[in-house]
Amino acid sequence: MLILVKYGPENPAERWKLEAAAPADQIVLIQNGIFWAVTEPKALEGKKVAIVQPDFEARGYSAESCPWPLVDYAGLITLIEQNPKSMS
Repeated sequence: MLILVKYGPENPAERWKLEAAAPADQIVLIQNGIFWAVTEPKALEGKKVAIVQPDFEARGYSAESCPWPLVDYAGLITLIEQNPKSMS
């Protein structure tokens, strides 16, 4: 399953999605969801995570500082196509 996280750690629904994610689920941090990687990286430990690079960089962070894979928008489309079920 693809899980899109587009709001930051202050959003309880996003926290629930991350807690409910199975190890095989693909999590994508998009828009303000990238703040999970910056402020609460422990919530992502042991999970399959990708971060949308343009959103990460638009918020002032550099690709070199990111410990998770970064994808462009074409990569996001590929992840969507690879995961027929999604939660957003």
